[in-house]
Amino acid sequence: MENWVIQELKSLDIGDSRLDKRVKHILNSLSRSPEESIPVSCRTWSETKAAYHCFSNDKVSANKIMAPDKENIIERAQQ
Repeated sequence: MENWVIQELKSLDIGDSRLDKRVKHILNSLSRSPEESIPVSCRTWSETKAAYHCFSNDKVSANKIMAPDKENIIERAQQ
C-alpha cells in the first residue's frame, strides 16, 4: 500500500476491521491513477465489483472515509 494512504488512514474506523482493510485497499488502487474511473483504477472486474460493493455498504460513508484525513489536516495546520 502506498505510504501516504497508510498514513492518512491510520485512524480509519468504519466499525468493521474487514471494511477498514477493504477501503484502504480500494483507496490505494484509486490513488495510483486518481484521474481514472473506478473500473480503470481497480484493473480487474473482481476488484471493481468489490469496490462498488464496499461503497454500497450501509456502514461505509464518505464522512467515515474522510474523517482520518480531516483529523490529519487539522493536526498539520496546528503545527
